[in-house]
Amino acid sequence: MLLHSRAVVAPKPVSITRNTLFNTIGCLVYQGCMWLITVLVVYLSGYTDSGILAYAMAIGNVFLSIASFNIRVFQVSDINNTYTPGNYVAFRILTVVLAYALILPYIFFTTDNRVLIFPTALFLLFKTDEAFVDVLYAIDQKGERMDYIGLSQGLRGVAVALAFTMALYFFDSIVTSFFAMFLTGLVFTVAYDLPRALRFGSLDITICFDSAKSLLSDGVPVVVSLTLYSAITTVARQVFGNIYGAEELGFYAAVATPAVLVQAAGRYLYAPSLVPLTETIGKLDYQAARSFFFKTIGIIVLAALGSMVALGVVGPKMLLMLYGPSIEPYAGLLVVVTLCTFMLALSNYMLDVLTILRDMRYGLFITVFSFLVCVAASGPLIRSFGMNGLNLVIMLSSLFILMAAFIRIMFKLTRA
Repeated sequence: MLLHSRAVVAPKPVSITRNTLFNTIGCLVYQGCMWLITVLVVYLSGYTDSGILAYAMAIGNVFLSIASFNIRVFQVSDINNTYTPGNYVAFRILTVVLAYALILPYIFFTTDNRVLIFPTALFLLFKTDEAFVDVLYAIDQKGERMDYIGLSQGLRGVAVALAFTMALYFFDSIVTSFFAMFLTGLVFTVAYDLPRALRFGSLDITICFDSAKSLLSDGVPVVVSLTLYSAITTVARQVFGNIYGAEELGFYAAVATPAVLVQAAGRYLYAPSLVPLTETIGKLDYQAARSFFFKTIGIIVLAALGSMVALGVVGPKMLLMLYGPSIEPYAGLLVVVTLCTFMLALSNYMLDVLTILRDMRYGLFITVFSFLVCVAASGPLIRSFGMNGLNLVIMLSSLFILMAAFIRIMFKLTRA
């Protein structure tokens, strides 16, 4: 299938400042709307549906890791154009099919509470749309027009939140609300994101098995690594939910979701720097690459510290205002959860840099070890320390990725 571009000349790149500003604000609006959904579900339906939403989101993150194959960083750092944009879209079709083949049986066989199965499966439709729009975002990002992405994310987030809220209010059904989210996201993908991606050139979406095989070989270490990385939080939450129930998981999700904005903000802040970092490494200017690397770490750390201070001061009061006195026993967890998400954000950046350096196999090795730590520690720590045990599992797992990846990156950039 060939989708033609109507643009005579591709859009000109804009500055890193503009890309960072638009991308960060737009994507934070989107994440803020996703968080607002977790608040509104408590008001409109209660903590049981909040737990279902939290579980669906956790499973959805693992699904998205497989469906996207985390190929976006690989795609935007493909400065030699080894593959065409159409190759990446066609490959996404195959990986989405693979994600369904793996995740649907996983949900069915590992979920003790059968009430969770159908809503979670339906939520995957919404994540499927996110998987496809991610390929289009990569085209925008490679063209250094992340302002397109920011506008898309901001508008999409508001529309999806409104659709979810209206469906839940009028139909009192979490299933109907998930379907409304999917339809709304699909409309934005077709009407807004696809036309903008086509400004950079036509898309020849043909499944070529040679390119698919090559992308699969390049992408397997990345997707396994990022799937296991996402699964650290998912496994810890799943163990917690199985031990303490959906309602307690709903309370944890209510506290944790604001802190997730810290992790999201870190990714949005560093995303515009990935293409310039790739170009710097491509020019063999490793001193500049190291400077870029440390500067980005500094930005993430400053953003995280500022967020921790802000949430430490106003967070508990904000939670009480939003959820009422029932959340008070859990409000003190907010700063610790924020620290967890900061460590995850920094780990994610390290793994992305390893992808740019085409050292994906090492990223896979350290993530496998980190995941095994999570699996081994989740049961004992969560049973012993409850929600604090959940946080401790995440911190221990991400700390290993941080240390091992940092040492490897510095070795690569210094030796070069």
